[in-house]
Amino acid sequence: AREQHYARALFRNTKREAFLEGKLLNALVPSAVKERFIRGDTLIADHIQDGTVMFIYINDYRETLLEHGTSATIMWINSVFSVLDACISRTSSIIKVETF
Repeated sequence: AREQHYARALFRNTKREAFLEGKLLNALVPSAVKERFIRGDTLIADHIQDGTVMFIYINDYRETLLEHGTSATIMWINSVFSVLDACISRTSSIIKVETF
C-alpha cells in the first residue's frame, strides 16, 4: 500500500511537471517552434530573407516596479503585450520571437 501511494504521488508530480513544462514552452516559443521541438528537431533555425526586428525596452522599469508594485507592473506589462499580440495575430507575415 505504501509503494502504491508513493507511485501515485510520483505519477501526479510527473504529470504536473509535464503540464508546467508545456505551459512554459507555450509562453516562450511560437507554436510552430514548439511542435518542431516536440517532434524531436534539434536545430530550429529558420532563414528569413527580409526582416525587421523590434526590441521593446521598458524605460525606468525598476522605478515603475518600486512605485506601483510587482502585481500592478506585471499586469501593465501583460496588457501592453496583449495589445501587441492582438496586432501580430492579425497577419501571417509577422513572427513573434521572445527572448529574456
